[in-house]
Amino acid sequence: MGVSMPKPKDYVVEPRNSYWILSSSKGKTFGRFLTQRQAIEAGSARTVAAGGQLVIKKLDGTVQSKRVYGRERFR
Repeated sequence: MGVSMPKPKDYVVEPRNSYWILSSSKGKTFGRFLTQRQAIEAGSARTVAAGGQLVIKKLDGTVQSKRVYGRERFR
């Protein structure tokens, strides 16, 4: 039997009610921040640890950028 790798996690930084929210792609909230930069830093740290993708949205809700961390995503 092979060694099972943990599944990469996907996270989203998006505006909500005058805050920036860090949540999983499945909707679980991990933090509320005053600035987008704070949310991105927290999201990057969490995504690096888990491997996966961080989706960053603009104030209007459209995607600003995506960051992929961890080699698992490229296999």
